[in-house]
Amino acid sequence: MAAVEVRDAIESLQTPHHAVSLAEQKRKHRHPGAWVVTILVILVAMIVPYWFGRDFSINHTDTVLKVLRTFDPRGLALISWVVVVIIFASVGLAINGWLRKLWILVAILSFSAEQFLAGLSLLKSNFWYSTYVVFHAHAVYANAINLGIIAAVAGLVVFAVVFVAILVLIKRTSPLNVLTRAGSALSCFLIIELAALFIVLFGGIITIV
Repeated sequence: MAAVEVRDAIESLQTPHHAVSLAEQKRKHRHPGAWVVTILVILVAMIVPYWFGRDFSINHTDTVLKVLRTFDPRGLALISWVVVVIIFASVGLAINGWLRKLWILVAILSFSAEQFLAGLSLLKSNFWYSTYVVFHAHAVYANAINLGIIAAVAGLVVFAVVFVAILVLIKRTSPLNVLTRAGSALSCFLIIELAALFIVLFGGIITIV
């Protein structure tokens, strides 16, 4: 009996990697600590920059206005739009697997910048009331930052709807299926985002809000 047990132990040590179950392989490559660190980094990138931006606006309003007034409102909307688009594009490229760590880093840094701008411009559902209370007649500058962020998010929503519709409605054998490829999807995303930006910059929304 002892000899049989020894033989079975030796055979188990000699089992090739492909003979191990897929579940066992995944368990060996899991890094739960990495997920915890990632979640903590995202939370810090979300909370700390927003808090600093909001603190600057409320407690150092004159300094913030002095900086913001050096820009045209449309320029501020463009800056905030670019920052948010970089977040979405970086996440997409990271998911695609190309230079994943680099694009994750870019996404986190861009997200931190976006949160700082959101705090600086007091972004929330009815931001125009908050910005008017804090910035008074110069609220247009903070409003422009908020509109740039909102335009980028709206563009992502529209792209998601369009992309899902393409996946559902277009057959794999159709020539239009090329739109589901990474390069085509990224191009479609950028076109929709540019359309959203164009509406904000030249649709008169900045002067209305």
